[in-house]
Amino acid sequence: MRNFILSVLFLGLSSPVFAQNPSPFLTLPNIEQLSANTDFSEAWQAWQAKDYIKARILAAQSGANGESAGQLLFGILLDKGLGGDQDPQNAVRWYREAATNGETDAWLALAGMAFEQRGGLSVSDGRQFLQNAANENSPEAMWALGQIFASGHGGPLDEKQAEFWFTAAINKGVNPARISLADLYLAQDKPEQALRLYQTAAFGGSAEAAWKAGVLQADPESVVYAPKKANQHLLTAAQSGDSQAMTAYGLFLAGRTPPLPASAARWFRKAAEASHAEGQYLFALSLAKGEGIEEDRELAYEWALRAMMNVRLRPEYRELANALAQELPASVRDMAHARSKMPLLISHATDPGGIDRLKAAD
Repeated sequence: MRNFILSVLFLGLSSPVFAQNPSPFLTLPNIEQLSANTDFSEAWQAWQAKDYIKARILAAQSGANGESAGQLLFGILLDKGLGGDQDPQNAVRWYREAATNGETDAWLALAGMAFEQRGGLSVSDGRQFLQNAANENSPEAMWALGQIFASGHGGPLDEKQAEFWFTAAINKGVNPARISLADLYLAQDKPEQALRLYQTAAFGGSAEAAWKAGVLQADPESVVYAPKKANQHLLTAAQSGDSQAMTAYGLFLAGRTPPLPASAARWFRKAAEASHAEGQYLFALSLAKGEGIEEDRELAYEWALRAMMNVRLRPEYRELANALAQELPASVRDMAHARSKMPLLISHATDPGGIDRLKAAD
């Protein structure tokens, strides 16, 4: 098994934060908070019942009568094409009406459309929409705005502004903002500040923060190197069901002194069965070399194919699959290739990923 390599897992920690979609899921008003006599309450009931045609008619009436919640709901229905044709341009109009009338979530919806460049909006518009929502004390907008400034998406990169807005979101109770700020600090080569934030976020229940703290403390070249604490953090994250953490913990166990290849193979298998590409590749490597598990080139080939199909741009996945393919008879290779395209529960119904062939505990 290869040594514990931080570079693969560390890639996401050392690169700038980037928000693929900074607009969070819209939270609509609770029906219990609304007057039973308003047009919007009936529209909301239709929405909850998934009667989108009725909801669309009633939300349009509510919005036309000046109810901001109705304007927001009508915008969503137009935006998503529910209860009728999708109409992004008209959705923008109704979102703007709702936002002007005090619906902060409408600014978030507009930001989401802007970052997708829909409804005639541009990416740069998204920043202003988020700014408007943040100015109205939206914690989600503060966190998203921090991501935007940290990534340079839709305008200049500004790490000071990113730090300001991440901190504002943290003060509003947004635990994931701690991870975002920690990522930023790590990119700025401030591992001690990053670790404190990761640990706090982990205490708040974040598996992602726990594995990032663990990876950071597992690095022998880091000023925060602490292998025992790294083991605790990585194990906690892996046991939570986070497939990325399972792979990280397997790498940690494989690279420690002395190495624990059987334990590593168990975590690689768990990550592989959770469809984590790196876990699939590493489990294939374990099977190919017989490290921590009985050697099985056919099963290794299947898992290498799964990894390759999961993430196609990793040359080492393809190289392993090609090397194994050359060693197998055509009939065996074809069978493994067919199984690699099946759902795991079907292909491994009689032998779930080689679980019975794992060697005894280290």
